Amino acid sequence: MNDINAIRGFLAAAGYISDDQIDTAIYLSRAINRPILVEGAAGVGKTFLAKAVSAGLGLPLIRLQCYEGLTLEQSAYEWNYSLQIMRLQTARNADWETVKGQIFTEEYLMERPLLAAARLGQCVLLIDEVDKADPGFESFLLEFLDEYQITIPEIGTITATSCPVSILTSNRTRELGDALRRRCIHLFLAYPDQERERLILQSNVPDADEELVRHVQSFAATARRVAVQRPPGMSEVVDWLRALVSLNVGGVTPEIARLTIGVVVKDTADAEAVLKAVSSGA
Repeated sequence: MNDINAIRGFLAAAGYISDDQIDTAIYLSRAINRPILVEGAAGVGKTFLAKAVSAGLGLPLIRLQCYEGLTLEQSAYEWNYSLQIMRLQTARNADWETVKGQIFTEEYLMERPLLAAARLGQCVLLIDEVDKADPGFESFLLEFLDEYQITIPEIGTITATSCPVSILTSNRTRELGDALRRRCIHLFLAYPDQERERLILQSNVPDADEELVRHVQSFAATARRVAVQRPPGMSEVVDWLRALVSLNVGGVTPEIARLTIGVVVKDTADAEAVLKAVSSGA
């Protein structure tokens, strides 16, 4: 991790084609112990970036999938109430202070992703789609991202012995708070340019010939220009190229596009608009 140039190499080995901005963000995240907030449209490779960093560094990936209503207990830790009740039933004659000291221990603590990352330290922590969590959840994240520690009232503060590589992703379904943004290195992922897209397709589907790759890129560009609800991301385009290779086709004819468009465009109205644009040469 001391060489920015090495980052592109291990990401490529993990199947991720990066660029200078991505490589630098990952390097700086480790150099100054700051999480990366990766924003961009769905399908541009935000989650895959975290997986590639994990594979490239040989570190375990711990993933926290965010959603509306996510709580502290679901993201960090919770007590094993069933075991605690069983312990209480065997200690009916003991005073409460004694029993309390016995049941609020790590033996009865169930770790969730954030606590697991703090304990492990050497890992990649993916906080995926943080924009889907409630704004209040961000407040809890602030302590964790500042010091990589979690305060458990019954036990105390658990602090990571080393900082995890932390990557937060957002599809920008809502604006994140300034306090959270200030703690992160910001990285915006757009759809790749033509050359990087070609490299991504060839890396993921090496059996595809160059002509077919060019056809797929042209179709994807049209689809992203025309589709309104769900423009195809790179994962869908890669899947479509794999599908075309499996069908042993050499190009994208209007009929092939009609039969296979469900692999790459996931909305009916979008699909109709894309097929119309392709058939008219728009």
